[in-house]
Amino acid sequence: VISEAEKTCAVASNAIDYTTKGVVTVPEEVKGYKVTEIQPNSFGNSYYITSVSLPNTLTAIGSSAFSGCTSLTAITLPGSLTAIGSSAFSRCTSLTAITLPASLKTIGTNVFYGCSSMKRVYSLMEKPIAISSPPFDCNQVVLIVPKGAREEYNNSSGWKNAVVFEDGDKIYDKVYNDQQGFVYTLKEKGDGYSRLPYDYNYVVTGNIGKLP
Repeated sequence: VISEAEKTCAVASNAIDYTTKGVVTVPEEVKGYKVTEIQPNSFGNSYYITSVSLPNTLTAIGSSAFSGCTSLTAITLPGSLTAIGSSAFSRCTSLTAITLPASLKTIGTNVFYGCSSMKRVYSLMEKPIAISSPPFDCNQVVLIVPKGAREEYNNSSGWKNAVVFEDGDKIYDKVYNDQQGFVYTLKEKGDGYSRLPYDYNYVVTGNIGKLP
């Protein structure tokens, strides 16, 4: 229980056994109390869960809450969520994409560290929130933001090293950002590498392999 007056409660740390398999559903309410938080390490190292359903009452996900859930392929963050703790989804190696809701106000460090299959992070936030560094690997993941928001993300100190696209842009899977305003691409005729100024329209069209 978080608050008797507000009738709110949290999913406790180490809430489930690590052998739990398949789909996990976090309820909106337990015995008359609204579930508003997932505490740190609640589902950590639950290797066999594949999908998690979160309630629209949820406002906070604690540090390392889902860290090491290596079979997790699907999770939808609700529009009520305001905070994600550090390393909340680190080492979720089967997770390929996630959407950050517009309601977010704080994101911890290394939230998606070690998510080796992740290719896309969709942000519904029209204005980027203040962070010290992107919560994902900028050489692996592309960030897709609302139309018209790219400039703000590129000018924000915590997000500027990410490869940013707007909703509706044509996006390819292989992007390498050298953090200095350039991307690398393999020429279509296979005649070597080119290094072009990054103008938001030119992205990698093939497997770039080892860069020269």
